[in-house]
Amino acid sequence: MRKVTGTVSCVVALGLGWVSLAAGMPDAGVARYEAEKARRTGGAVLRGPSLDQTDVAAQASDMQYVELPKAGASLEWTVRESGLDGVTLRFTMPDAPDGWKQANPNDETPQYRRADVFTGALEFRVNGKVRKVRQYGKVSDAIPLSSYWMWQYFVGDRPSDEPGGHDFARFAFDEVHFAVEGAPLAKGDVVALANVDGKYPYGVDFIELEKIPSPIPKPADALSVADFGTGRDAIDACFAACREQKKAMYFPAGVWEYYRKTGDNRWLLSGASGMKITGAGMWHTNLHFPGSKPFGGGVGGDRAAVGTEFCHMYLSSMLRSRFNQNAVYKGIMEAWGDKAKIHHLWIEHFECGMWLGDYQSPAKPTTNALIGDCRIRNNLADGINLCQGTSSTVIERCSFRGNGDDGIAIWNHDACGAQDTKDDVIRFNTVECNWRAASIAVFGGDGHVIEGNLLKDGYKGAGIRLNTDFPGYQFRNTNKILFKDNVIVNCGTSWDCYGGAAKDQPSERGAVDFQGDIRNIVFEGTTIVKAHRSAVQMIAGNMQNIRFKDLAVDAIGTDGGRKSRFTWAEDLGPGRVFHLLGDMKPVVDGIVIRNVSKDDLVNLQERDKKCIVWAKEPVFASSASK
Repeated sequence: MRKVTGTVSCVVALGLGWVSLAAGMPDAGVARYEAEKARRTGGAVLRGPSLDQTDVAAQASDMQYVELPKAGASLEWTVRESGLDGVTLRFTMPDAPDGWKQANPNDETPQYRRADVFTGALEFRVNGKVRKVRQYGKVSDAIPLSSYWMWQYFVGDRPSDEPGGHDFARFAFDEVHFAVEGAPLAKGDVVALANVDGKYPYGVDFIELEKIPSPIPKPADALSVADFGTGRDAIDACFAACREQKKAMYFPAGVWEYYRKTGDNRWLLSGASGMKITGAGMWHTNLHFPGSKPFGGGVGGDRAAVGTEFCHMYLSSMLRSRFNQNAVYKGIMEAWGDKAKIHHLWIEHFECGMWLGDYQSPAKPTTNALIGDCRIRNNLADGINLCQGTSSTVIERCSFRGNGDDGIAIWNHDACGAQDTKDDVIRFNTVECNWRAASIAVFGGDGHVIEGNLLKDGYKGAGIRLNTDFPGYQFRNTNKILFKDNVIVNCGTSWDCYGGAAKDQPSERGAVDFQGDIRNIVFEGTTIVKAHRSAVQMIAGNMQNIRFKDLAVDAIGTDGGRKSRFTWAEDLGPGRVFHLLGDMKPVVDGIVIRNVSKDDLVNLQERDKKCIVWAKEPVFASSASK
């Protein structure tokens, strides 16, 4: 994955020729083919676009997908480039009737193994001929699909793993990726997905096509896990030898399982200072954790290490429950010392993708870490959370999709005496299709820069949120946090998880959302498109020195919500560009607004109080160019 060097493709894709975007996007060389743009045959049905949160389409890219309801239904696309052999499919299918309920969730022996949960399949065709697919060495006649890792059932903000008595079902989409057997796809080829078994009404959101890099060979100074056998014992033995001999550690292509029958199945990298641990590439090496109980998997860093490098593999697991927020089962976890490099990882189906935080006392923070070119997708909670004093750490050029809490979060918690968080950088990432909480959340600290990110299709949450809901230092030590050149599309909501369980219990979030005592925040060059409720919402707090410069807003109030838990009865409506309630004097230094009535610039309470300081008068421009 590489950062796109220009921004024109992003502008054109969003239909926003009227505004200059600086948001970079990862995954250069990855071409997306949306299902709604495919040719539909055999009874395939377009679902959406819809922002009704009871509708599965609301959780899809651009809030629409195509259903293949029966045998014979199919989708077809014409390939735009040559040499592509890697496919990622975002799909939905019904859950198991019991939601894959486990007889004993804390059993040492997992009830389900990965090979046993694939109950469905779609056929992959090229120019009318069926192609086999390969996943980490295993070849299949069709694309194996499962609902095992999907579906969470919510009452308010509380998820359950099994259906029944819920208000909303979320995590409706999951992903599977595979290599196409045979010749790579060529420009002009027609690729198709077909429902041939008729077992389920499968739904397709999109496919992504790319060229799979060749496997990375074993470094000259490395020891290979394959030389020590298989399973956890081989991994532990190779790691111990690499630590003793001061060599790199290499996982060849294939599936490597980390598991023993009893106890903690996390791989804790004690003594990994200066060590490089690498696979053959995220398309080739799968580090799999078969455990499904709490403490059942994930990779933990060494809080005292310097310069640990962990890279080039796919991390997967059999976890399907947050265990009431006690799973302790993140893909990457614990503190990683100083100058860690974590890159080119594909992390999927964990509690969180990464959670960097030390919970020993006194806490030692992760500092100067570089997290780059990763794919963090379809996890039950956060994509990445920089917590417990994690500072001077960069997250860049990563793809986040389908996560069940904040896509990226900075939480300056003070547990175990952790220091405040400062100088973290979040840049050039894409965060899509969150189904709970925000795309990016900052809960305090100082000196952070959040720049050039594309935040899209947030489900039940803000694009960017700042609040004081969680314990810690919050914004008490904040001198400046900068948000620069971020693009927010299809985010915000009239019904978030926290305060509104259903449509008749509204709880709004802005595409940019402030709540609590927040100070010294600067937004520059922010673009907000199709805010589900308000573009910017500032509620319930003492907010000081908040500044917006060169803001662009195109369309608000798209989800149809008109009720409010915050405003006077006469102030109800579909949303505002700015919705303010509390003690604050934000400065707006330049804003261009399109497809919004002048009457919807601010809410009535703000119109009465006149809190906003308009350094420049708002500009209402004509409709965006197509």
